[in-house]
Amino acid sequence: MDHALRFRVCLQTFVAQLSLLLLGSLALAGSASAQDALRAAPAFERGQAAEVAGEASDAARWYEMADRLAPTPEALRSAARMRRAAGQLPMACTHAQGLRLRYPGDLASTQLASEILDAHRDSVVRVEVRCADDCELLLDGLALGLSSAMSHTFYVSEGEHRVTGVFRGGRSRGHQVEGSGGTTVSLSLEQTEVDIETNAPRARTRSGSGGASLGPVGSTTSDQRGALSPWLFVSGALLSVGMGATAVWSALDTQDARDRYDQMPTLPAYRDGLDRELRTNLMLAGTGVLALTTLFLGLFADWGEESPPAQLSVVVEPSAGHVWIGMGGSL
Repeated sequence: MDHALRFRVCLQTFVAQLSLLLLGSLALAGSASAQDALRAAPAFERGQAAEVAGEASDAARWYEMADRLAPTPEALRSAARMRRAAGQLPMACTHAQGLRLRYPGDLASTQLASEILDAHRDSVVRVEVRCADDCELLLDGLALGLSSAMSHTFYVSEGEHRVTGVFRGGRSRGHQVEGSGGTTVSLSLEQTEVDIETNAPRARTRSGSGGASLGPVGSTTSDQRGALSPWLFVSGALLSVGMGATAVWSALDTQDARDRYDQMPTLPAYRDGLDRELRTNLMLAGTGVLALTTLFLGLFADWGEESPPAQLSVVVEPSAGHVWIGMGGSL
């Protein structure tokens, strides 16, 4: 095969693989965003219904869920008002602080924030947390619902509380805070210890044999000594597709875990979601590496006549909580 033609074929295959990966990622992101918006609307409506019924705490939780799914000033303002109506002043002040930070140009949001903070800041404790890296916070073992960041400001009731920063990779750091109304407590959290236990499931190593084989894909030998077999290129392309499909499955599984956390924000569910998100990111990165490797295999492969093919199989085996991919045969 002409070298220029071979280069074009390999480059087109590589671009096609990356395009599919990019389009798949964009489609997943767009789908998740659309689904979030669709779920946020009924959550907001249920918050309104609870507000009309005089159930301020329930209304606040529904408004907070709507804001997590599709952040809007209306949802956060409603959550702040309902927390205040329920007498839950620390969370009301925390939402007021969030309104100031997220919507500084929105007059209704800044006015409500000032009203709440001016009226109640002397009865709550302001906590300012600085993390060594982006972290999410737990207060007394429960998620605060603040976005991952290096700095956080929130409010707690008077007395003693435990603040825990959870970093990427599951590492965490906890610190006791205590203060009286109207005071500010500042602390810094470093990634130096693990002080949270969780029952979140972990991916297990596959044992035994079996699985669904995609069948033989061709030869791994070449008539020209020292040249790479084109079937290595084919194998890399198949593995790239398999890894990409697994990454899509993992992304959907991560979205399901997020839905469960939204319904019940527990610590095990939170840590489980972090594990699934990390797994998805690694799979997406692995797909990109495989696609790049496939390009180079194609560029240096011998596309001439080949000897009788050896058998090569790609195995994909779904299992509880994970998908196992492998390749076997004679190379």
